[in-house]
Amino acid sequence: MTGSASPHRARVTLLAAGLLAASPAVAETRAPPGATACLGCHDACPDDPTAPPCLRRLKPDAIAEALEAFRANGRAGTVMPLIAKGFSREEIRALASYLGRPEGSPR
Repeated sequence: MTGSASPHRARVTLLAAGLLAASPAVAETRAPPGATACLGCHDACPDDPTAPPCLRRLKPDAIAEALEAFRANGRAGTVMPLIAKGFSREEIRALASYLGRPEGSPR
């Protein structure tokens, strides 16, 4: 009897692990592809108007709009138009959601 319970327990464990990994709380903590590269220039938040924008201070919609404008050549930039063209609209939304300031969050 104990031998037959082991495969069942293993399946339940795998199922639980899969559900946990797919849950929004866990998914939101993982950086989407490209997000950590953004922080190389946009993580420092100096009070210098010539510095790259601090993404933590921006709302996700503002980040997404800027990236979409760069992507469509509607906004000038040095490297950002090239970088933004490398992302799909879905990837831009994921980056913006991950990097931006959550609604109501005082950053």
